[in-house]
Amino acid sequence: MMQKIAKDHPDFDVTLRWSPGHEGVHGNEEADKQAKLAATGRQHNSQRPQLPVYLRHGSLPLSISALKQAHHKETHARWTRMWAKSPRYERIEQLDPHVLKRSFIKLTSKFSKRLTGLLMSLRTRHIPLNVHLHRLGKTDTPR
Repeated sequence: MMQKIAKDHPDFDVTLRWSPGHEGVHGNEEADKQAKLAATGRQHNSQRPQLPVYLRHGSLPLSISALKQAHHKETHARWTRMWAKSPRYERIEQLDPHVLKRSFIKLTSKFSKRLTGLLMSLRTRHIPLNVHLHRLGKTDTPR
C-alpha cells in the first residue's frame, strides 16, 4: 500500500519511527486520545480538506475494532430491549431483581453450567423440589 501511495504521489513523504511506549513522547497521549475518538465513528473524523489528497475521495476506512465494539453495543442494546418485553422479565424481576445483574453474572462465571442452572432454578423457584420430597415421603403430594 505504501509503495502504491509513493508511486501515485511522489511528493508525499512518510517517515515511520518506532517509539518505546508512551513514556516521554510529547503528544503521544493526545494522539492516542484523538485516534480513539476518530475510531468511534465518522462524525469524529477530520474534515476532507484537512486530509491528504489521496484520502479526500471516496469513503474513509473504519477501524475493525471500532466496528466490533459498535456491533457489540448495538447487539446488547437490542437484547436488553427484547428482554424487557419478555413475559419472563417481569417474573424474574419480581422474584429477584439481581439475577441478571453484573454481580450475579460475575459470581456465577466460575461455576459449571450445571451448577449455574441449579442456582437459577432455585432462585426462580423452578425446581421440582416437591416431587423429590414426595418421593422421600416428606410431603403428601408431588405439587
